[in-house]
Amino acid sequence: MEQKGYYKDWLHRKAGTKIVIMGAGSGQGLRAAVMLALAGWKVGVAGRNVKVLKAIKQKFPKNVEWAEIDVTHDDAPKRLEG
Repeated sequence: MEQKGYYKDWLHRKAGTKIVIMGAGSGQGLRAAVMLALAGWKVGVAGRNVKVLKAIKQKFPKNVEWAEIDVTHDDAPKRLEG
């Protein structure tokens, strides 16, 4: 995924910044997690697809932490604090 212009510069200036992405196991959440990890951000990825979350962690071991969290479950807020 190529980053262009302003966004590329902004992403790299923010390297080391922390973010948590819910729904990082697919779609836009996955794309955002990978793009931010590539730019050097510290990314917490959460979602239901453990296989994908582990793969992101494996690809970016220093930048990514993961947790299996289903936001439809009542314990989701507690698991995020975890």
